[in-house]
Amino acid sequence: MRQELEFARERAVLLQATSGTTVALTSSDSASNESAGIGKTTLAKVLCHDAEVRSLFADGVHWLSFGRERTGREVLEGFAKMLGLQPSAENLETALSERFDGCRVLLVLDDVWMAEQVDAFKLIAAGSGGNLVRLFTTRSKALAASHASIRMQLGQLSDDTSLRMLKRFAGGVWRGNTADTNALIRACRGNAAMLRSVAGLCAKRGVKGTVQHLNTCQAGQQQRREVGGSAQKPRGQTPKSRLVK
Repeated sequence: MRQELEFARERAVLLQATSGTTVALTSSDSASNESAGIGKTTLAKVLCHDAEVRSLFADGVHWLSFGRERTGREVLEGFAKMLGLQPSAENLETALSERFDGCRVLLVLDDVWMAEQVDAFKLIAAGSGGNLVRLFTTRSKALAASHASIRMQLGQLSDDTSLRMLKRFAGGVWRGNTADTNALIRACRGNAAMLRSVAGLCAKRGVKGTVQHLNTCQAGQQQRREVGGSAQKPRGQTPKSRLVK
């Protein structure tokens, strides 16, 4: 688990990557191999909207979504069509390389599950004078290790970084007192995806309104658990958890 995450390291990796580099963003070694919801996609989006990153890759930051069902070839053909190329071209990788010749481009492959999805894009190049970098997010640490020259691992965020993410995604001026702000940080537990979701609530309800909403939801869940436990308790018997020995 990292104790501090300013995104400076992740930003620096993209800014310093040479053309043709493939970077993977995955979970930390302490997380499960199939970690979902820890914020890989969220962090990738933060990096894609970073001013320095967009300035470096001035000719385009392209976001491509995968998932379990979509093949690499399918996404590649859709990408080519979006760029005005014929997806039926015999050598699509060559056509795309010609399209990006001399360009500064970042390709983001989000939610990759299989090696084939990454392999479909590995032959695309930017030619002499260009800079094409691939960044893919994946739950599979094995895939990140085998298909990326650089692997960035995402763990639990620090409280300071959590607060910065809340403010970034909530937008506007942060109008929360210390107690309410700390309550939201504790509720998110350093999870980037949860921080973004809570920030969205803050944008609509305000900080105090979001805290009250989360407290109400938590109380409702607790009440349902208690009601469910009572309904399952056999009549005339004491719950086992309360037996006095």
